[in-house]
Amino acid sequence: MKASASQYAQAWYEKLSAVPPAEWPGVSEKMLKLIRQDGKMRLLPDIVRLVEETELASQGVTQVTVRSAHDIPDEIIAKHVKQVLPEVKVKIDRENDPSIIGGIQIETANKRWDLSLRGQLRKLAQLIHSN
Repeated sequence: MKASASQYAQAWYEKLSAVPPAEWPGVSEKMLKLIRQDGKMRLLPDIVRLVEETELASQGVTQVTVRSAHDIPDEIIAKHVKQVLPEVKVKIDRENDPSIIGGIQIETANKRWDLSLRGQLRKLAQLIHSN
């Protein structure tokens, strides 16, 4: 049977959920051994990401990625995230992307808010070209 990253992640999460935290290293070692034996180590980054997403979802937490051209203070990022996701409990990952020029982009699994200078310039260019 060809197992997908999602199937491995679900199995790993279910096994972790069934034991106390003290036993997680042993469960993880067994899962890693299985993934290696199946020749699926290339899927490991996706599997780990999916396990984390499943755990966050079970806690009612939304994973948010914030991209900016340079480091921005946590308070400013939290303020912008709260504006676009006011009722949501979030876990924020940060990425630097100099092509953004300025401002930030906020992204969840299914939505993206572009509050960047690059995004504003793109909208302006589209407006100019549509006239």
